[in-house]
Amino acid sequence: MEEIKNLIKNQNEEINKLKSENSELEKLIENIKQKIIVFQNKERTIEEEKKNKKEEEKEKIILKNRTKPTNGKDITIYLKNLKGNIYTISINTSEDIKTLKEKLNKIDNNLDSRKIKLIFNYKILENYKFLSEYNLENGNVINIINI
Repeated sequence: MEEIKNLIKNQNEEINKLKSENSELEKLIENIKQKIIVFQNKERTIEEEKKNKKEEEKEKIILKNRTKPTNGKDITIYLKNLKGNIYTISINTSEDIKTLKEKLNKIDNNLDSRKIKLIFNYKILENYKFLSEYNLENGNVINIINI
């Protein structure tokens, strides 16, 4: 009888030891998972930066070869985000979309010009194009989308 009690006691101790080891392994696995997530986020950020640099280089080349229109007119336009905020900007139609985004960023620092898209007339406005190319007029509303 004593032998059985000792055997059960030993078995219980062994089970508790295994549970403890299992718990440590689970903590280690969770720690590794967290590190993987951090690494993936860093990797994604690096990829986004590379993509942004490529886009900026492409825009520089395009802008270098374009001539700014001389017959632009001053207009006031409204930019609206999905939260319903409306921003009023006065700008000349000879300016490019990138300049418009920079003006918007000066009004609201949370609107990073590299992380938003502007939509007008069901078209995404390209940074290197001039406002006049989209036939923007006084009072037009442009939608802002965060990407």
